[in-house]
This record gives sequence, C-alpha cells and structure tokens, in this order.
Amino acid sequence: MSERNDKKNLADAKDEVQGIANVVEVRDVSKTYCRDLQKSLWYGVKDIFREMSFRKSYAGELREKEFEAVKDASFNVKSGECVAMLGPNGAGKSSMLKMMNGILRPNSGSIRIRGRVSALIELGTGFNPILSGRENVFINASVLGFSREETEEKFDAIMAFSEIGEFIDAPVQTYSSGMRVRLGFAVASHLSPDLLLIDEVLAVGDLAFRIKCYDHLRKQVESGMAVILVSHIVAMMPKFCTRAIVFENGKIAFDGDIIEGIAEYQRILGIEKAKSGAMQRLEDDLDGVDESGSKPMASSSNTSIATARTLSLENEEKNVFKTGDSLRLEVRIRSESDQPNCAIVANLNSSTFGNVSTMASRSSKFNVDLKADADTVLHLTLDQLPLVDGAYSFNLSLYGSERALLLDQKSALASFKILNERARSLKGVLALSPDWKNVS
Repeated sequence: MSERNDKKNLADAKDEVQGIANVVEVRDVSKTYCRDLQKSLWYGVKDIFREMSFRKSYAGELREKEFEAVKDASFNVKSGECVAMLGPNGAGKSSMLKMMNGILRPNSGSIRIRGRVSALIELGTGFNPILSGRENVFINASVLGFSREETEEKFDAIMAFSEIGEFIDAPVQTYSSGMRVRLGFAVASHLSPDLLLIDEVLAVGDLAFRIKCYDHLRKQVESGMAVILVSHIVAMMPKFCTRAIVFENGKIAFDGDIIEGIAEYQRILGIEKAKSGAMQRLEDDLDGVDESGSKPMASSSNTSIATARTLSLENEEKNVFKTGDSLRLEVRIRSESDQPNCAIVANLNSSTFGNVSTMASRSSKFNVDLKADADTVLHLTLDQLPLVDGAYSFNLSLYGSERALLLDQKSALASFKILNERARSLKGVLALSPDWKNVS
C-alpha cells in the first residue's frame, strides 16, 4: 500500500509540473453518524456550543452509539479525469460525495475543491417541486454563478438533451422520476462545472437515456471536466472511466486502474455475500445435483479450497492478459481426511456481465483423490481466451465422491483482467472468430 501511495505522489508531482491541476483534494476525511436520534440531537447541540465558543470541532473517540461512515479518506481528482467510486451499500460512497458537495461537513480532515461543482446526488436534489422546470433551471444556474444571459444561451441545449418538451413549464412535483433525472442530468452537465458529482440516479432512467448520458459524460471529460460517478452498474464504466476508488467499511480499499478496481469491487461483494450467508449457489448442472435432482448438501468434513491464482503457461503468477492469451488456473486444496473421487466446478465470471462459462471436471472425465494432511494442487488450462477487456474471477465448488456432497465453495477467487491496447479494445463479452462467405 505504501508503494502504491509513493507512486501516486510521484504522479501527482509530475502532473503539477505539467500544469494539470487537482480539482479535488481530500485529506484524511472522516464522517461520524449516530444510530440513536435523541443522542444524535444531543451531540449536535453540544457540538454547536463547542463551535460557538471558538473551539475546534469534536474529533475525539467515538461517543456512545456513534460509528464512522468514512474513515481517513484521502485522494485527488484532476481536471479531465473520470473516477468511478465503487463499494457495497453502506461503504461510505454517498457520504463522501455529499461532503464534497457541501451537504455534509466532515468531522475531521479537509476537502479542497477548485472551481464550480454541480451534483446529481439524490433524485430531485436542488429542485423546488412547486416551481416549473424552466424556473428551476435558472435557479440552479444562478447558484452555480451563471448570469441569466449565460443560462439563456445554454437553455436550448438543456431542453434538447432532457427531451421533456412542453413539460418544462409544468411544476416539477408533477414530473415522473425519469423526467426528473432527465432534467437534473441535463442541467448538471450542461452548465459546464469544473466538477460533476453523480450518485446512482442514472439507474432510474431508461436504457436509451442512460447510454445518451454516458456518451455525453465521455465528451465532457474529454473537454476537461472532472467527474466522480457512484454506481453499482459497472458495465459501462470502463468505456469512459480510467480510475476507480473502492470503499469498504468506510475506508478506501483500492485506488487505481478501473479494471483492477472493478475486480476488487467484485471481490468485496463476494466476501460480503459469504459473510451474510447469501452467496448464491453455482449453476446447477449434472455435476451439481444427484440423479434424483436434489440440491447439493454441505459436508462437515475439514476439506477446503485454500488458494487459487492465475498463471502463465510457464507457471509464473500473472493477472493481466490479452485477448487470445492462454491462462492457467492453479487451485490448492487442503484436506484432513482421505477424500476419493472428488470433483471441482469452476465458474468463470465477468464483473460486468456475470457468469461467462461453467467448467465441471466430471464433464471432462477428471476426478481427484485428496489425501489426508496434504495439499493437492490442480491446474485448469484455458487456451486462447476469447474474452474482451474487463475484470474476471472464478467461483469454485468442490464436491465429494457423492455428486450431492458439497465439500467447499469459494467466491471471487483468482481475479484477473483482460487489457488490450486501446486501438484493439473490443466490446461485448467474447471475441469470436467468424467465418464469412458469400454464397449468392
């Protein structure tokens, strides 16, 4: 982690020399909430009196029923950079965005923003429901510092993008959720802010409008706008985001390449599912059910999938591949007892599209005998991967000699990414090799 921070500091220094300014500078920011309403109000009153007496904000140990939603977060965002902020629900993403937008105050640390900030954080945020859409456009623009003349110049573009037509003069409270998103995004993105904050609201719009928004965001980023986007829909993010900041339990767990960030996000989601006991079973196939069609039953044996990693064909650890490369999955299994005729099922998963392929060892006439107090190492080799750019991982299930006996199951193991040169970047899930013929 320290090595990654050193590289990041060097990159920041290089950008500073080249004149690329940081639009956002977040330093050691923490935000505390209280689970009890009465105590929260009491703490608020005490903190107000504390500030009125010209003392610093309370930044001591957590008080009764308090918890940290964000813990010591630090990062920069530069002009022309689009950052995806990822993490499971309750990880601290929305709180971080609200602090950057000034809706919330951090309990400790500092946030410095250069230039105008526009935000689409909650559905309808910034809109007065009684006023018309037209009136809300001009009010939002004035808050950002635009004159009426400047807003009038942009009004036609906002109207055309939002596609709400004659409803622009109707009260916003009569709008559907989709119409509010359309107008909110059009206003937030067309007023040319230096920083645009978006939190999940695009999920409300229809697919055609979401694609239109993503394409517009890409153009705005290319023009120099900084964008921070919070969303659980990660399929479109690698197309215009180059960086991901991943939150876990209020802390930044990862800050770097978007593909690696999506893989880390997927890993965290797998851990959360396993902790809650809600991890979905792998796809049922002939190796996952017995002849009667019953679901696999968990075994109480001390047998486990210990580790899994991806290798090159030379058996060197590797987690970055190109389309058409070969990949070797190494799985290490530990058992405290003899387990003959075991089988393993590997699900290859895409972080954006879900299950790509299910590979069952019994379908390949392959079984393995596990020995007591010994590690068993298996290799699964995949030649000429047809996968396109993205983040991938494996879900693994280990079965005993009886087809319905589940010995162990692990999720989001051996994460890797496919990363081609930009000119060769492919869309979809698979890079197929079609054979075209003219038979007319």
